[in-house]
Amino acid sequence: MLCYKRNKNLRDLLVNTDPIHCYSKERTPQNLGCYRCLECVTCGHMIPGKTFTYPYTGQMFRIQHRLTCTSDFVVYKLVHPCGLTYVGKTDLPLRERIRNYRSSIRTAYRDNKSELPVAKHFLELGHTLPSMKLIAIDHVPLPRRDGDRASTARVVLD
Repeated sequence: MLCYKRNKNLRDLLVNTDPIHCYSKERTPQNLGCYRCLECVTCGHMIPGKTFTYPYTGQMFRIQHRLTCTSDFVVYKLVHPCGLTYVGKTDLPLRERIRNYRSSIRTAYRDNKSELPVAKHFLELGHTLPSMKLIAIDHVPLPRRDGDRASTARVVLD
């Protein structure tokens, strides 16, 4: 098999066709961690911080992105009053996912039954809705050049 590759011309030498930082909106470094927006109900459940603890080993991990309730493609950790933790992922904004949890928990209390795991746990153990706490722990950023973030999230998060 025989291949040819063209040499670099003047345009290739002078123009960067893969700009990395020219599209970033902020030039100042962001504070990494999980933060509240203070404008929604979800932020009342959020545990702000720059680290989180893995419950089985007690090991602490640093959060590598700046995450709020408006972040999408997020891995989050729900902390129940009984000490049980639930780790989930969503491609929706975190605010909408937690709104869905709150709705399913209220429906479970109203109907006295639920098939959803988080709502079922709240119903069986008698947890109250305000006792639910959460922290966003990871984020799948947009690919630099094209690509499908959902398939990237599947590979990274599974």
